[in-house]
Amino acid sequence: MKIKKIVFSLIILIICTVIGVFYYAFKVEPYRLVVNEHQVNNTNSKENLKIVQLSDLHIKKDFNADRLDKVIQKTNEQNPDFIIFS
Repeated sequence: MKIKKIVFSLIILIICTVIGVFYYAFKVEPYRLVVNEHQVNNTNSKENLKIVQLSDLHIKKDFNADRLDKVIQKTNEQNPDFIIFS
C-alpha cells in the first residue's frame, strides 16, 4: 500500500513537472525581454561603441505590435551605435 502511494505521488509529480515545463516554454519564455550587458576593453581606442544584438524574437502569428514596441523601446533605451539581428 505504501509503495502504491509513492508511485502515485511520483507520477503526479512528473505530470506536474511536464505541464510546468511546457507552460513555461510556450507562455512565459517567449514573452521575456532580457538585457545582458558585456564590456570589451580595447586599450588602443578611446572611442566606445555600443552594439545591441537582438535574437530569439519568436516572431509568429501572436507577435503583435505591443510586443514589437517593447523590443523597440528597450533597444532605443540602450542608445546603440549598431544593431545586429541574429
